[in-house]
Amino acid sequence: MGNPYHLDEEVCARMHSLGCQKYQLSIDGLRDTHDQLRKKGSYDITLEKIPIIKAAGMRCAVMTTVSAMNIDEIPPLIDVIAAHKVDIFSFARYCPPDKDSAAKWHITSTAYRDLLDKCWQKFYEHRDCGTTFNLKDHLWILYLYEKGLWKIPVDADSHTIYDGCHCGNSHFTISADGRLMACRRFESYVGTVDEKMHDIFNGKKMNFYRWYDNFEKCSRCELLRFCRGCPAVAYGYSQDFYAPDPQCWKVV
Repeated sequence: MGNPYHLDEEVCARMHSLGCQKYQLSIDGLRDTHDQLRKKGSYDITLEKIPIIKAAGMRCAVMTTVSAMNIDEIPPLIDVIAAHKVDIFSFARYCPPDKDSAAKWHITSTAYRDLLDKCWQKFYEHRDCGTTFNLKDHLWILYLYEKGLWKIPVDADSHTIYDGCHCGNSHFTISADGRLMACRRFESYVGTVDEKMHDIFNGKKMNFYRWYDNFEKCSRCELLRFCRGCPAVAYGYSQDFYAPDPQCWKVV
């Protein structure tokens, strides 16, 4: 995962020779919006690097961060992604660092559900283009559930967490200075690499993120074991990991 500016045929070939199988680029809207967020010319440079990455034998992924600034540009951006034969495309929501940012870039739950609907139609339109459309946001589970395209498995155990937010149940993030975080998207430090990871993962600090009955809204939803939205986004709005996901439209 990185920027496009230093990529050329030689660099991409060397990365592939060293074992790199996929390179992820960021495109956060159409040209003007993306360049405003990154720097002038970044949009065109990023698109130019896609065939270079692929020609070197690597898969090219594109990731987009969705906020109020670019939400209307995501469906047409999918057309651009398909036209440039990107291997994998996904998007996630902006995770605000504080309440002011949350208010500035807020997306209503209705608007976000409408976005998923438009994107689903685009994914179907481009179903034969060769791009894998990764349903990264866990609210896709809710969307597909309501559309009748996904069902709760009949043999699902009522006490098992099967899917949804990975925080607390399947990963760590290691920061550049060696601190361990339960999630990279908000302040959730639980230890350092100098400690035994087994002890940290099974310790009190990590247990804080596994109190599933504490989810204010999700604990009352039949999709608790499969979704839980994005607690990091909820934290950005309220400083509460267990607060309702602000873009979840489900009434429970």
